[in-house]
Amino acid sequence: MPKDENQSRIIAGRYRLREELGAGAQGTVYLAEDLGRGGAHVAVKLVEQTVGGSREEPADALLRHFRHPHWAAVLDGGANHPEGWFQAVELIRGRSLDRLEGPQPIEQVWKLLEDGARVL
Repeated sequence: MPKDENQSRIIAGRYRLREELGAGAQGTVYLAEDLGRGGAHVAVKLVEQTVGGSREEPADALLRHFRHPHWAAVLDGGANHPEGWFQAVELIRGRSLDRLEGPQPIEQVWKLLEDGARVL
């Protein structure tokens, strides 16, 4: 589906897609407005239906209760859009790790690894 066709599209009766933020092997992430929270910005990931059934799993519901300063809070999710599964998460502005260029200072690498390990 072309980008402009997704603008203003509403997922699960609540999330109005505004612009594509990124795409990868699992799906596409959009900046969206949460109409249930007065238009607050969130990130909505759309994942195509997986072969063999639904992507929705009990872990998705459990992640909605998980909070950590280095983890985007999962707000909602389910199989409520025509192409498959969606997940709405807290929008965190910043630089994607895949946009870092060249070698990084070892202190920064260790800090990223430490923050990731603490989440796990």
